[in-house]
Amino acid sequence: VFNFTTFGSTLLLNSLIPPDGSLCAAPGGRSYIWDLATGKGSSQASSVGALGQVITWSDTTGSSPGSARTRQSNRSIQVLLPGSAGLRMLDAPLQRELTTGRLSWRRIPDYLQLRSAPR
Repeated sequence: VFNFTTFGSTLLLNSLIPPDGSLCAAPGGRSYIWDLATGKGSSQASSVGALGQVITWSDTTGSSPGSARTRQSNRSIQVLLPGSAGLRMLDAPLQRELTTGRLSWRRIPDYLQLRSAPR
């Protein structure tokens, strides 16, 4: 198993285990994608031979104003799976909505209690 990559609550990783479990099989592996928040995941056998580490690149688009000086933006990553016989991209990019900007003290539920607590 190579180093894993995370995107929000999604975990991405590749393994070098041959697809059929046999030591005589052609090199291969599996790609795994897990959503740690829900506990659901999927795996797929490699179609590009022995897999390397997952490569990702991201793009942040669409920033719309929110409340209390925050902005909503969408971040998407494209996942590239390098292998010994070529490259493969994940069918669809992974997407996530982010809240950026300043957090108002009014949005912290117990701000006054935390501020007046002894240190």
